[in-house]
Amino acid sequence: MRTRVKGSALAYTTLILIVIIIVVSMMFLKAGIYNYYQSKLIRSFMVDNEISNNFFYLLYNVDERTKSEQIIAYTENNSIISLSKEWGLIRLIGSKNIDANQTHAKIAFAGYSENATYTLYLVDEGTPLTLCGKTKIVGNVSIPASGVKRVNQNSLPPFAGFNLIDGKINVSKEEITESISSILRNLTDHQSTTYNSEEFVEFEDLISVNENSFFNNTKHILCTSDILISNISLHGNFIIESRTAVIVDESANIEDVIIKAPKIILLENFVGSLQCFATDSIIVSKNSKLKYPSVLCLHGNAKNSTLPLVFLDDSVKVNGLIIVEGKHKRKDDTMLILNDGCTIQGQILCDGLLSIKGSVYGSVSCRKFILLSNDCIYMNYIHNAQIEPIKVRQYINVVRTNHFNNIRSVIKWVF
Repeated sequence: MRTRVKGSALAYTTLILIVIIIVVSMMFLKAGIYNYYQSKLIRSFMVDNEISNNFFYLLYNVDERTKSEQIIAYTENNSIISLSKEWGLIRLIGSKNIDANQTHAKIAFAGYSENATYTLYLVDEGTPLTLCGKTKIVGNVSIPASGVKRVNQNSLPPFAGFNLIDGKINVSKEEITESISSILRNLTDHQSTTYNSEEFVEFEDLISVNENSFFNNTKHILCTSDILISNISLHGNFIIESRTAVIVDESANIEDVIIKAPKIILLENFVGSLQCFATDSIIVSKNSKLKYPSVLCLHGNAKNSTLPLVFLDDSVKVNGLIIVEGKHKRKDDTMLILNDGCTIQGQILCDGLLSIKGSVYGSVSCRKFILLSNDCIYMNYIHNAQIEPIKVRQYINVVRTNHFNNIRSVIKWVF
């Protein structure tokens, strides 16, 4: 009987010992797992902080002319890719960590948070500014020394407002401002820009949905004939270029892509964000909407047989930048036309003629206004147009028009 009791006690003791060992092992295992994930979390936080610091250093300190892509190793198994370059007319800033287990990245389009020194800048060529109809101009302006006046032609509707200009009036110069002139001079460089690590691909090889990070090679589609973009999605690091024309259908889903061609046509009801660079013409058809930050850039060529033209049809909305610069000897041969109901939020830089029937919220700089009627052409006339400061409180401009402003801000986070 005693032997049986002793055996039971021994078995019971062994069982308790096994349970204790299991519990202790589980505690050590739990502590090990906790320490592993805590260490991983701390490591992730440190790397993310390093990436953020590097990104904001590039954003605030790297000169806008810098074109660099460098790898900086700071541990044996880790590195940071620092990216600062121009993507079309927009500065691209990026910082990315690469290690065996995790990838952290920040990449964005950068612009300038600046209050425009003027709402309207009109080059002084000796012709006064004439307002008619329901035209409304709000903000500080720089106009010719001959001033601003109400219309006195019977063929045009009288000015319906009370004040001709709701803001301070300054006298402009005989040329556009130096900061804008500098932007125009650099357009040749933008047009001929090549991107490191370009990868040329055939348009036919694209699938229905295409995404390409700005940390990857740029996928460049180059055709000698017309390109029709339809029923396809293109997001990110793509350049679509044609030697003749690019036509974009409303069925295309385009985000942050660059398009280059002598002629670019966006068909009715297109919606997307893109940068268009043309030498002959850019046509944006009715009810299209170009999301922020979009760019329409016409860089005229003196050899062109056609007159450089940017035409925005009825009810087009553009959020970003429109820039028109012609190489014809006569600047009057370069034209930007904003049809009825057009709304522009951002910047217009036009070294030529501007015909405006819509609304601009931001800033306008042009050489001369033009009003087209059935029987006559009026120079420096504005009819039923609205030009006001930007309505968004902290709008970030795509390009810098004030050289005293060196502070960049994030326009848009990309991938």
